Amino acid sequence: MFSDCNCRLGDWVVFGPLDVLERVPVASGIPNKLEVNGRIVPAQCIERTADVLDLEPLIGGKGDDRGGLVYLPVTVKKTGKYTLGCGADYWMEVFLDGISVIDRSQSGTRKVPPRPDDFLVDLELTEGKHVLGIRMTSGTSSAAICAALGDREALLAYAAQIHRMELEENSVIADFAQSQGRVRSLHGVTNGPKKIGALVDVTAAYRELDLPWIRLHDSGGTFTCVVDIPAIFPNEDADPENPENYRFGKTDEYLERVVATGAEVIYRLGVSIEHSAKKYHARPPKDFSRWAQVCIGIIRHYNQGWADGFHYHFLYWEIWNEPHGNLMWCDGTDEMYFELYRTAATAIKQFDPHLKVGGPAIYSPDLHVFNKPFLAFCRDRRVPLDFFSWHLYCGLHKGPEKMLQKTVEIRKLLDSYGFAATENHLTEWNRGPDMFCESAELRRDDFATLRNEHGAAYCVSALIGFQDTPLDVAAYYDGQPCSTFCGLFDGYGIRQKTWYGFQAVNFMTKFPTRVRAIGKNNIYVLAAYDSGEAEAAVLLAKCGGDRYLKSPLLVKNLPPECNEYELLCLDHDHNFEVVEVGPVPADGTFMLSYREYAVFLLRFRHAENCYNQLLRHGNAPLRGTNVKNHH
Repeated sequence: MFSDCNCRLGDWVVFGPLDVLERVPVASGIPNKLEVNGRIVPAQCIERTADVLDLEPLIGGKGDDRGGLVYLPVTVKKTGKYTLGCGADYWMEVFLDGISVIDRSQSGTRKVPPRPDDFLVDLELTEGKHVLGIRMTSGTSSAAICAALGDREALLAYAAQIHRMELEENSVIADFAQSQGRVRSLHGVTNGPKKIGALVDVTAAYRELDLPWIRLHDSGGTFTCVVDIPAIFPNEDADPENPENYRFGKTDEYLERVVATGAEVIYRLGVSIEHSAKKYHARPPKDFSRWAQVCIGIIRHYNQGWADGFHYHFLYWEIWNEPHGNLMWCDGTDEMYFELYRTAATAIKQFDPHLKVGGPAIYSPDLHVFNKPFLAFCRDRRVPLDFFSWHLYCGLHKGPEKMLQKTVEIRKLLDSYGFAATENHLTEWNRGPDMFCESAELRRDDFATLRNEHGAAYCVSALIGFQDTPLDVAAYYDGQPCSTFCGLFDGYGIRQKTWYGFQAVNFMTKFPTRVRAIGKNNIYVLAAYDSGEAEAAVLLAKCGGDRYLKSPLLVKNLPPECNEYELLCLDHDHNFEVVEVGPVPADGTFMLSYREYAVFLLRFRHAENCYNQLLRHGNAPLRGTNVKNHH
């Protein structure tokens, strides 16, 4: 806290809450209470232990309808010239002995969070007692005020020290001298770009994302007519060796668009979810051995051309989906699934040892009442388990931290059961809207966040975080426009903000060298460069936290040929539009202003080169409107 031996600010005396329209006159003395529109507002005395006071608990919250009146007694030991520094979030007028000396009541302070050098005024103060009064109305992000009084040079030096400390403490760092391999492609999705029979086809948009994987499950929704075994082999009593018993036509058409995206396919063998009172197919098969042979028939059709089929060479085959409980495994036990898995996995590996089989696509990584017995079963009976798959949906107002931690826990769990070579697959992930919410309006609003800046920031944060986890495969649920869980597109196939987030991550995977980057303050960061193209980039995402945050990015050891930059922004108002261009600062510091949910892409190049033209297409092409030019 700033102090001056010749003058001192006393404790805070707060009156509130006050309505924004209740412009109570500021007195030259400190009253014990206020009478406002017939009501008594008592004084709240707060010990002054810092330059900044958070008024939110004292005035009943924040927002532009919340206000307060704050007094501080001033003691001056020596007559002279002093400097008063004040700030507030967000509107304020400052009075000394009842006379206005700083007025930001109309224009706002435009400086958040408040600091002692935001607004300065030089005052001639006589020895003795004075009163400082601050009338304020809070902003949307906080309800804080700041005040300091003393020698001007000392106050400015103190404020500069605060800024330096904040810079060091809050800086996100990208160090291009420390390479860390490559950026991994982990931005897979669930389901293909075109529902069978639908008019909307987003194959081109899928291809632009260069998706590493597409996992097939709920392909077209519940009771789907494609991919699922009942859709392909409707009579489970029929002969699996007879091609006439299979109905491949619709799935063939569906997979044609999936394969056209260029992504590797993870084919879930089993059934889609059934949100119905009666479970028609989401139950254990009658004959596990026959069911396994049906699986092999499907594999033969798509990998070996059997039954007028294809040679797609699909590698990953996932056995069932979420086989615990009545939703997907009605009337079945865990032990029944273990046996189904053993029967199918063994048969598939005997048919083609090069294929990768796995499961159980469990709905929670913490379901150890299922996971541990399953792993013990596979270990003790030497059942092949090439990958272990699991799902996680985090809360709407949470970041990806829990999901990132679970990737580590799953890896440790697999290793502890002797499955060190088994791949770690997160085959469904997303935020967690409440699809069973009774309020249609709340349900609509929750699912809308999957497509807006909330969903985009969450996904980019997660995909950046995945880079440093033991995850091998990840598939976002859901990519198909017909799904309420799809954040990439609306129902008409129009690219949403989350699609642009995936596009930015895909852009980063094209750089040959990833470098060390350190995030802070809920900011995830990924940095990479290409020495041959003289281009580099830093991708940053903020998911939640402060509604407004000004945070520095320190770029260290940037190759000298990368001497110009452009800054692209994705938030409530932008879809990765260029908002700032200029030469790279000599100290490598970029001050970025984040909203609560925001993504930035900072790109570097040589002044004479053109940027790689990724991030330049789509239904809402990037534009240069409102660009700050720092040349």
